[in-house]
Amino acid sequence: MLDQGTEAPAMNVPPDPPPAVRAPNPPDGNAYWGMLGDPSGTPPSLHPPGLKERVRSRRTVGLLAIVLVTAAIAVVGLVRSRTSAGPLAPRSGNTALEGAVRAPGHAISIGVISFDAYDARTPVVLESVRPVSSPVGLRLLGFSVIRTDEHGGVGTVDGFPPRGFVVHPVAGYSFTGDMRTVQVIVGLEATRAGAFVIPGFALRYRIGTSEYEATYPFGAAICTRAGLASFC
Repeated sequence: MLDQGTEAPAMNVPPDPPPAVRAPNPPDGNAYWGMLGDPSGTPPSLHPPGLKERVRSRRTVGLLAIVLVTAAIAVVGLVRSRTSAGPLAPRSGNTALEGAVRAPGHAISIGVISFDAYDARTPVVLESVRPVSSPVGLRLLGFSVIRTDEHGGVGTVDGFPPRGFVVHPVAGYSFTGDMRTVQVIVGLEATRAGAFVIPGFALRYRIGTSEYEATYPFGAAICTRAGLASFC
């Protein structure tokens, strides 16, 4: 028993532990993005604005490029084939000029394309003929094909089509054999006084799947009276 007049010795009582510091709850949801500086608090989309439109646009541009390249290849192939005169090309230095003196309004037929020796094993199909120039005052009446082994060839004869000849349309005319028996003729007519000349004609034709265009320096002329030009 302790003496009431004597103080009890101090007891070593451990101090209270400091208060625990709690970590803040991890931000969740939209609040997190608000903390990062996005005032809207909306998380950014995994697909930035306009991404779908850009992808769609790139696909469209890619498809368009493919179409354009394909078309260019086709055009280049056609141009390359057309730039070749093919087996019916005239021999180098082979030129001619046929014509006549006729009054305006008088139609004539002139043989303008004759072929060199070529034995066509695969059918030659004629497509079209055009003049390399069209002088004012000269009317083009048309083109026809004749067979020289039927009624002979045409130099210059009156009328178009020429009387006494069997004529065939140029477009689609198909032939197999000796091409020297085929001739293309043109119908011409002066519409006023003068001297007129077409220096040559271009023929488009095909053999099988190959297409060609040959230019023939075989001219045609009409003078409405003699002496108007050196070729009259």
